[in-house]
Amino acid sequence: MLKRTLTLLGIVIVLAITALFSSYGFGWRAQSVTDVTKVETITLKKTLIQGSPWFLQINFSGEIQGTAEISLMYGPDEPYRTEKLSGPVNFKWGNDWYSDTADIRYEPKSVTGGKLRLEYRFTDPGVFTLDSLLSEASRCARPNTRKNASRKPTIATNRPAQSREGDPAKPKTRLVQNLEAGKKQTLVTFGTSLTAVGAWVDQLRAVLDQQFPGQATVINGAQGGANSDWGREKLDEKVLTHKPDTVLIEFSVNDAVAKRKTSVDHARGNLENMIDRVLAANPDCEIILQVMNPPVGHTKTERPDIAAYDKMYRDVAAARGFRLIDHGSAWQELLKSDPRTFLLCSPDTIHPLRSGSLKVSTPVVVAELGLAPGDPSASTEAHCDKYIRHLMDKGQDRTVSRTEFDAFWIEQFKLNDTDSNGNITAAELHSPELHAALDANRDGNLDQPEYVAFFAPLFENNAPETSSPTKR
Repeated sequence: MLKRTLTLLGIVIVLAITALFSSYGFGWRAQSVTDVTKVETITLKKTLIQGSPWFLQINFSGEIQGTAEISLMYGPDEPYRTEKLSGPVNFKWGNDWYSDTADIRYEPKSVTGGKLRLEYRFTDPGVFTLDSLLSEASRCARPNTRKNASRKPTIATNRPAQSREGDPAKPKTRLVQNLEAGKKQTLVTFGTSLTAVGAWVDQLRAVLDQQFPGQATVINGAQGGANSDWGREKLDEKVLTHKPDTVLIEFSVNDAVAKRKTSVDHARGNLENMIDRVLAANPDCEIILQVMNPPVGHTKTERPDIAAYDKMYRDVAAARGFRLIDHGSAWQELLKSDPRTFLLCSPDTIHPLRSGSLKVSTPVVVAELGLAPGDPSASTEAHCDKYIRHLMDKGQDRTVSRTEFDAFWIEQFKLNDTDSNGNITAAELHSPELHAALDANRDGNLDQPEYVAFFAPLFENNAPETSSPTKR
């Protein structure tokens, strides 16, 4: 009887899973606008069996008789992206997304009829991997064994290279002091995608577990694409509910995006509000502000005044007497001394890969907190690597062909070629050192073939035959 019951249960489970995914492929779900003549907000949700999402795909189809707009929303009044609708509808969106839900707002302008259907799926990071594809990039996390290996390391010049516990001139953070006293601590990281998919968070967790087993809880409350408006709105849900002992905050990199029209004063007001609310909930909570790695290329072009936003964080930290973790100087030194490695560590010009965190970001955080270096490589998490791998995989078959691989870097070239003249200048890269490093023929021009050729070894070193797709 028990055997028959288990067999029937197995059949039910198989049928349920089949029904869930058979209509739209793995993870695909569908919803429709109820009445295209009325405003409607549709909430998209991940499937129950998925892990934490990092990417959202939406396919739109139908027809709008008249004109309307549809937006993917960050918050109640902040659209992330918007599309105008009129006549036949057939387009796709793909966005990095780290929440279990997403709100789609439909707004008719002058619509008499029609229909609109959405097919969507959230993708979790367990599906893809980029570590093997970009193993060449991981060389930037290993010691230099060439003849210039004796050169002084290019990271963390603001602390002794062999220091076990950060800068001896600085007191340890309260986080570390409390851990050393045997107290359990909760640390919440709060910010943008540089934290949400930043491998440094998981690497920091690994170091804390090594030095204080079972004492430290690390919670990543960040959101890709978020700025301080989102942070102010989500502080209770993402931070205060966890009753943290220490909070790390960074939003300057996205407050600086020009098209979002967030002034420095507005950003500071949001930051001060978050600080006041954290301290109101727990006056003993340790607040640490962060200035993250500097963008280059098109991501710097999108943030023309980022220096002012970063300075604001430094000013608030000084005024409040807070610890500031400043990633900027270590990344800038790497950019100037070894620009090729800089780009391999952060190939999309703003998001460090796992290797970039191992080389620069994590050592900076660990030292500033007052921890011993530990072994951050014990963490194998690589969310950003997986995200870039996913962007390459246009066929969504978990395979990256050479054509798809090259197409990704061609698109990156076009983004950096802001005047679309077929050449990237040092001004467009915002780094003469990086421009010179990529200008293979030294003619002063960086064209598309040169740019794509720089990344070619990442594919060739991982594929038995470059004419065959690389499957992971």
